[in-house]
Amino acid sequence: WGLTWMWAVMNALLLIGVIVSVYAGYRWNRSDLVNLAIAIFGITLITRYFEFGFSLLQQSVAFIVAGVIMLALGLGLEWFRRRMLIRMRRTET
Repeated sequence: WGLTWMWAVMNALLLIGVIVSVYAGYRWNRSDLVNLAIAIFGITLITRYFEFGFSLLQQSVAFIVAGVIMLALGLGLEWFRRRMLIRMRRTET
């Protein structure tokens, strides 16, 4: 097993922390907390991709796949963030 289990636990804790931060930001109407949690998730996702991508694929293919994945995830995260912030603004009034 080595350090694999520790890596998995730390990533799971990071994911749980991001989910809890998004929930807390939504619950307390704190858009800055939601934006921060989504930014942390995006940065973590990019680092995990490069951690695996370069060891499994050739470098040029890794960049092409990374570009497609990052565009799709960026669009999805931005859509999710905007919808959540709109719902938060609606509940303020």
